[in-house]
Amino acid sequence: MPRTPEENERIKQERKDKILMAALRIFAENGLAAARMSDIARAAGVSYGLVYNYF
Repeated sequence: MPRTPEENERIKQERKDKILMAALRIFAENGLAAARMSDIARAAGVSYGLVYNYF
């Protein structure tokens, strides 16, 4: 059964929140200048390209 538009939006928002929380954690650990997108993607459990899809 396909997902509803509401379900898709919920999933999208959950992933976006997960990426944001991972970014905050990486920034706190490494500093803004040393944070890498690949580190954020790995911490969030998503692919590198998917991070750019959300932001």
